[in-house]
Amino acid sequence: MDPDSIPGRVFAGLADDVVKMTTSAGWRQAEIPAANGHGNARSIVRAQTALANGGSAFGVELLSAAGCNKALAPQTEGIDLVLGIPVNFAMGYALANEGIQISPNANTLWWGGAGGSTVVVDTDAHACFSYVMNQMDNNIIGDPRGAALGAAVYSSLNDM
Repeated sequence: MDPDSIPGRVFAGLADDVVKMTTSAGWRQAEIPAANGHGNARSIVRAQTALANGGSAFGVELLSAAGCNKALAPQTEGIDLVLGIPVNFAMGYALANEGIQISPNANTLWWGGAGGSTVVVDTDAHACFSYVMNQMDNNIIGDPRGAALGAAVYSSLNDM
């Protein structure tokens, strides 16, 4: 990777051993927006379920329906200069697009993380699912393990 390129400059600051860095006490205690969230698949889905369901989850209204709709409003679109892929960004998430087939439904928010983690918030299907791994892989977007989970979720929804 060209060290003067945007991805080269972004990733140059990473330690040689990313797993060691991201499992350190310092990393876990830091507050790094969009970079070091901690949770298991269940807790991630639990935190996102209200957004998938018009603001309500587990018998509690946490968000307004209007606020949930605002989360779907496109903010930017184009090639992500770090990842080098086409991404349409909404409020804190990427939106489904033709380049990344994350969902068959248009009103879907998603994002991925280091090692291959994925969260999908499908407001059309009122469904939310997440994949987290116990073994890091060299993926940020498009991990085949998370993609297989997504395919199984949508296949199950279609069978209902």
